[in-house]
Amino acid sequence: MEHLRAVEDGDRITWRDGAPFADWSLAWGELSDPETLASAFKVHRVVLVGGNRPAHYFGGAVREGFDAHGTDLSKLLPDVCRSALPTALDFIYGCTLGQQTTQELPALFKIADVLQCPTLRNFVLDEVDRMIGSPESDAAIAEVLVGAAALEIDELSQSLIQNSSVQALRHGILALSRVAPHSLAAVVPVFMDRVGCGIDSTWGGVEHEGGAVKLDGRVVRFKGGGTCIAWTHGEAQSGRHCWRIRVDEVHNASGFIALGVVAGPKDSGLTCDMDSWQQWYLYYSDDGKKRTKGEADLQDYSEPYAPNDIISVILDLDARTLEFAQNERSCGTAYTDIVPGLYRVGAELGNSASDMQITLISYECFSGGEDHGETSGRAPLPHLWAVHPLAKSRHLWSAIRGAQVRPA
Repeated sequence: MEHLRAVEDGDRITWRDGAPFADWSLAWGELSDPETLASAFKVHRVVLVGGNRPAHYFGGAVREGFDAHGTDLSKLLPDVCRSALPTALDFIYGCTLGQQTTQELPALFKIADVLQCPTLRNFVLDEVDRMIGSPESDAAIAEVLVGAAALEIDELSQSLIQNSSVQALRHGILALSRVAPHSLAAVVPVFMDRVGCGIDSTWGGVEHEGGAVKLDGRVVRFKGGGTCIAWTHGEAQSGRHCWRIRVDEVHNASGFIALGVVAGPKDSGLTCDMDSWQQWYLYYSDDGKKRTKGEADLQDYSEPYAPNDIISVILDLDARTLEFAQNERSCGTAYTDIVPGLYRVGAELGNSASDMQITLISYECFSGGEDHGETSGRAPLPHLWAVHPLAKSRHLWSAIRGAQVRPA
């Protein structure tokens, strides 16, 4: 039977190599101009509309008229996107794309957005996500931010601002002021909220013994053994306050994270020691216990917490109470009659040879006397909005993919 086998044809439909059987043209100019039509991309409607990576814009465009035979993309896309169109078509036709340049990603996102190609859109987001997670990401993210802002892709620009390092943002804003100053008006307010107006929801200081620590706005990352303590910007003396902190990494079998509040002033003579604060109250990840300054032993309180858990620190300085919530469910009042003072959030990361990371995702302050609702098994929390997680999660792009997320 072997001699009856046919040689299999490996050719597949393509817009390249003369585009055999093409029935649509993508031009950059009037299709009535012979020179423009001659240089147009020859494509196949069945691929654009019904392929595995469809561009839904063409579902309507190809039905606009019986005599229609192409689309003038210059009426839809800025000229800077023209050089990225071959890459976009390769993707739509099913090709595997390699690593893209920082200059090409914003243009590809714009093409995906205008031509309504969700698979290309998500490919770009995955590329930027990978870029943010790389060791040398600052310069690359700055370039993507410049391109996105110049193309007026507000949602991509704003998400980059919320999820990139402060250093990358500074590079990006400076570059944007040089190459596209008209775009600053759209991004500067979000930038200021990220690094300026939202300062109470960022970490303000850190000390460590052993290991290495990285402090970047909302994120504290501690690598190696030893101990690290961190505290936020700003101080509170009255009112009701709620901070929400996500635990990104912790290995409770070999270490712990403790979250709570500290009151100053801090004794500069003591380094990497919670007792350098006038007062502190903490809730521990490894055993769910609590402890305050002056107590020799940990006290029973609630359940342990682990990676991806969100711990709310709810401080009522008027009622002088401290409460914690785990994933929006109240753990109950931890302390009453707390010592008056100037308070902020404090954290201790210790005794682990493994990496640990926490992200401060939101902060809210309330005046006294408000009715915050019944507990009913949940913390009496306000409606708090969270910024996107940094770099490590698909949630990073939830705002772009459709979920409503507001910056803190």
